Amino acid sequence: MGSISVGFSNSTYTEILGILIEKGAKLEAEDKEGNTALYWAQRYGRTRSADLLLAKGANPAKKYDKAADKSNITSGIVGIWEKTFKAEGQVYTTRVVFNKDWTYSKGMMAPGNQWIPDGGGYSTYEFRDGRIWLFNSLSMGAVIEFRFEGKDLVLNGEKFVKVLK
Repeated sequence: MGSISVGFSNSTYTEILGILIEKGAKLEAEDKEGNTALYWAQRYGRTRSADLLLAKGANPAKKYDKAADKSNITSGIVGIWEKTFKAEGQVYTTRVVFNKDWTYSKGMMAPGNQWIPDGGGYSTYEFRDGRIWLFNSLSMGAVIEFRFEGKDLVLNGEKFVKVLK
């Protein structure tokens, strides 16, 4: 339940989660790493979703433990790049974190300082032809083309400015 794409463009994550629970989604379902929806809701700061899951009976022992999360330490961050843009009078920041093993994560900070993960839950990758090929559990691929221009990162044509490392 870490990354679900549902076509409810005007709904919040919590509303969509409520619909899934009503339709019989299992609160204790785990992804391949053993994480539950409660874990992901807490990891990405979705307080209302976490509260809903707990109210519906999710096991609090399956929560996200920030102190135990060593994902960024073990993989080794190469750098963090950001891009800021305005839309409809609001300022948005997109952040890309590249790791030494060629994995990356991308997210957007919406107004209200809430990070929204961007990506399809890609679990495997290949580095070929100067490009990163990512594959999700359905073996559907996405091609990530990147290059560095000085300290800037150009990812699929978008330029990001280095902010860390």
